[in-house]
Amino acid sequence: MTELKISLSAVEYLNTKPFLAGLSAHDVRKKLLITQDSPAQCSYKLRSGLADIGIVPLADLSELQGFRRITEWGICSDGPVESVLLVAHQPIEKLKRILLDYQSKTSNQLMRILAEDYFGCTSVFEETGAGYEGSFDISCGAVIIGDRALKTRGRFAYQYDLSEAWKQLTGLPFVFAVWVASMRVNKELEAELDQALQSGVKMVKEVASEFMSDFPGIDINHYLSNCIQYRITENHESAIELFFEKIQMKEGILK
Repeated sequence: MTELKISLSAVEYLNTKPFLAGLSAHDVRKKLLITQDSPAQCSYKLRSGLADIGIVPLADLSELQGFRRITEWGICSDGPVESVLLVAHQPIEKLKRILLDYQSKTSNQLMRILAEDYFGCTSVFEETGAGYEGSFDISCGAVIIGDRALKTRGRFAYQYDLSEAWKQLTGLPFVFAVWVASMRVNKELEAELDQALQSGVKMVKEVASEFMSDFPGIDINHYLSNCIQYRITENHESAIELFFEKIQMKEGILK
């Protein structure tokens, strides 16, 4: 009888490709059914029981029941990240509205924190759907993440890197996503996953070369090697704790 494979949902963005390369090159791939999804879709699949393993936006952790964090790997940054941006045609202090990216709750929560604590702006936030970043007027700014953010370079007069702003506000790095697993994933499989992810991090240059043609004019090797961090250290854990403290504080005020 054929053993059922474990379902793994990975983010489809460029910054996760090294992890996917490591998984593909490791024997653990034989035990997995891997899909590539948006951050929001990863969270949905985990909540819905459609995936057992996933790299999930940090802000969605509290919504996941029956899952635990695994491995010391994730998607992090320490300063400018270049792929989590607020873009606009005028300075942030003049924006009446800020459109939020429908693909990631974490970046939207980060924007809400920074708007008050760092930028000191009072813009109204609006939820969005697919295609929002292609048409908004001068009174609006927009949070844009992932590959779409990388490709917006030069299109807007004002571009604010949210990871850089967080670093200036707190002195800490930022963690965008972490790996989680359900109880179906035993310690043996978890160890194999950790090995595969670690090997993928060592393949950054090869991954950059593979996807370079998809991002003309962008230094992909610099982005994956310097803007993105993959290992979650104690300093990153401190940033996670502070992020959730700030969310809870703002939610308490709103109540």
